Amino acid sequence: MILPFLSYCRSWLENVRRKLLWWRSSSSVMIATTSGMDPDNDLPDLTGFVSKDSAPHPIAHGSFGDVWKCTYIAPNRPGLEVAVKSIRIDVAGDEFRVRVTQRLLGDFRARKQLHHENLLPLLGFSHEFGLLPAMVSPWIHNGSLTTYIEHHFTEMTMEQKLRIVSGISEVLGVVHGDLTANNILIDSDHNAHVADHGILTMCSELSGTSYIRSNVRWAAPELFEVSENEESLTPQSASDIYSLGCIMLQVRDVP
Repeated sequence: MILPFLSYCRSWLENVRRKLLWWRSSSSVMIATTSGMDPDNDLPDLTGFVSKDSAPHPIAHGSFGDVWKCTYIAPNRPGLEVAVKSIRIDVAGDEFRVRVTQRLLGDFRARKQLHHENLLPLLGFSHEFGLLPAMVSPWIHNGSLTTYIEHHFTEMTMEQKLRIVSGISEVLGVVHGDLTANNILIDSDHNAHVADHGILTMCSELSGTSYIRSNVRWAAPELFEVSENEESLTPQSASDIYSLGCIMLQVRDVP
């Protein structure tokens, strides 16, 4: 059982290596051009259209944010279940809050232009979940890969495990920086959706803290090195590949 899995994983890693070389000139993650796009319409403001299902408390917590289960109540898509991730960093004064808000919305707009079937799409943002804008994404019913493995490991087939690993590898053309089993969501068809591209690195930069906080288990060794100016290194594609290897072991071994 283990040897066939490792053989398939070896083949996938080789495919990922070739894809990374190709991605230098052209990424398989579709990035829509923003030229000529109305900046006010490319990222919908969903404030007032999202109601909390998990009130008064979020259903999950991360290093820099909380996750709420909500319902999108817009007339064109009534009853759509969504996940809202609020950003939780210290905001010292209104001027700093304005700067951070502009930075977050700029990053959200850039992230919304990423399109791939294995990327969790960003639907928009809301101002009703704290001092900073929160991200609104589709709700994925099976939760994180960590939770999915805990509940379904014994019934997972080899084909399902390999499809999950393959789906994750498909979106490694854009550096993630915090690739863990907690940031991979599994839908009802056992497909993987990678979430939170770059969000941990961005929040760490804004708050002036290390981004290696909850992902030590999956973090590449070089990210623990400190440069001469005492700053931690920026995640690279190779760091994501190391994290993918850790996820492969987790999918294979965790009972």
